[in-house]
Amino acid sequence: MSTTSFTLRAGLVASAAVVLLALSSRSRRLHWNWWRGRTKRPAVTAVQVVRMPIADYQKPRWWERFAAITGIGVITAVLGAIMATFIAVGLIWAVTTMTGLLK
Repeated sequence: MSTTSFTLRAGLVASAAVVLLALSSRSRRLHWNWWRGRTKRPAVTAVQVVRMPIADYQKPRWWERFAAITGIGVITAVLGAIMATFIAVGLIWAVTTMTGLLK
C-alpha cells in the first residue's frame, strides 16, 4: 500500500467519522424535525427555582490539600505510562507494517 493511498483512506475515514458525528448529535436526536422553524418546536415549560441556604465555604484542611496534590501526581504518572505504552505499540506497528518486516 502506498503512502498516498494510505493518506487518502485515512482522510476518507476521518471525513466519514465527522459526518456521522454531526448526523448523530444530541440536539438533532432530540428534535428530529430540526430543519423546521423555531415556531414549530414543542413549547418549553417553566421550571420553578427554589433557593435554599447553604453552608459557607471552608478552606480544605492541610491533609486534604496534600492528598489532592499527591493524587494528581500519581494519576498523571499512571496515565502518562499508559499513553506512552499505547503510543509505542502504535509506532512499532506502523514502522513494522510500513517497512514490510512482518512478511
